[in-house]
Amino acid sequence: MENLKSEWDAIFSGVAYTPTKNDSCRKKKNRSRLERGLRTPEEKFILPILEALIELGGEAHAKDVLERVHTKIKNILNSYDYEDLSSNNQKRWENTAQWAKHKMVEEGLLDRNVPRGVWRITEKGRKFYQDHKALTFQEIVRI
Repeated sequence: MENLKSEWDAIFSGVAYTPTKNDSCRKKKNRSRLERGLRTPEEKFILPILEALIELGGEAHAKDVLERVHTKIKNILNSYDYEDLSSNNQKRWENTAQWAKHKMVEEGLLDRNVPRGVWRITEKGRKFYQDHKALTFQEIVRI
């Protein structure tokens, strides 16, 4: 509480506030990032996500999509993918799938105008799936 008061007083007195070593609320957690290339890349999630949505009727809750995606790609996931992320108590592969979904929305493969927690494939996404479902991972990365 004293640190907050000191910061508050400094703001309104015009004096620059300098955090002390006792400012525990100002310290960042020591999180080390995973080295590049150790987790399964987002690109490997694109076709399984599209395929799962098609199988689920074109629209589904994220949890249902992720369950189906996991079934499809569990043979390519590695031990790093199954680690818990300290930031949100989520497995790394689930977080990677969420980032893949975000990029797919940006590319127009998934609909952005859906309720929170719902994923919906677009016609562009269906066409992309049909055009690319037989490609290897290396070919997908070049798209």
